Amino acid sequence: MSAVTLRDLLTVLAPISPHTAETLLQHTELRTLKKHAFLEQAGQHIQFQFVVKSGIVRKFLTNAKGEEFTVNFFRAGQAVTPALLRGVEFVSFVNLEVISAAAEVYCFSLHGMQQAMEGAKDLERFGFAVMMREAFMMAEREKILLTASGKEKLAWFRKHYPNLENEIPHYHIASFLGLTPTSLSRLRAAKH
Repeated sequence: MSAVTLRDLLTVLAPISPHTAETLLQHTELRTLKKHAFLEQAGQHIQFQFVVKSGIVRKFLTNAKGEEFTVNFFRAGQAVTPALLRGVEFVSFVNLEVISAAAEVYCFSLHGMQQAMEGAKDLERFGFAVMMREAFMMAEREKILLTASGKEKLAWFRKHYPNLENEIPHYHIASFLGLTPTSLSRLRAAKH
């Protein structure tokens, strides 16, 4: 991995300078993970920020009964929910799992990234852009879950996650949309 590659990947989200990319490179590791591998699990101390290079990562919560509730998906070029939005006092309350056959994920040391951010306005802007994008998506999903019909939920999902419906198990999509797998199957089969 080079600083240029890293800069190209991150600049899709928000522009960063060659110097910032070079500094971040010292705190970055590219990991290749297999299906069902976890980047992070609830209860773990948060150590990394993540950007997906390839593959699909699912973010989910688990209730006291062990039931899983999918709350987001991340694909190539997307930053995973920032540490401040996925933990309390830097202890994670989410699970981040690879659900594609494999995934390549850039893992940025949280401590290293915080150090690099000091005095680096471009990296601060990058972090702000990622946080705002995630907060907007969370708010929009909450609105859809609470106000939309099943048909509208599926249309929203297809618009915001194009082609993902054909790449992952449908029960994850049903969970994400607050539907039962049977309801989702009926909606998918219906002629619109």
